[in-house]
Amino acid sequence: LSLKRSTRIADNLERVMINKAGARYQRMFRKHNREIQDQLKDELEKNDIYLCGHTHSAEFNIKKQFINSGVIKHGLGQYVLLESKKAPVLKQERYH
Repeated sequence: LSLKRSTRIADNLERVMINKAGARYQRMFRKHNREIQDQLKDELEKNDIYLCGHTHSAEFNIKKQFINSGVIKHGLGQYVLLESKKAPVLKQERYH
């Protein structure tokens, strides 16, 4: 199985899961967020917040100093809104 073909299969599977379950499908990717948090726990200073994406699992956890922006794909848009002098906000929208 070529990389291109396996990527296409995974992408189609993700599309079906997003369309059927919405953001709930992301629960299976939480382990990746936990792995990142475990790696960071001794590296972050008191007022630091680690902001990332890529795991496709949106999470906003200030206690663990961790924000993951989630995914923008297949009609599900998740992102972090950063405004001056305001706390970050994790947003989620459906689009067509």
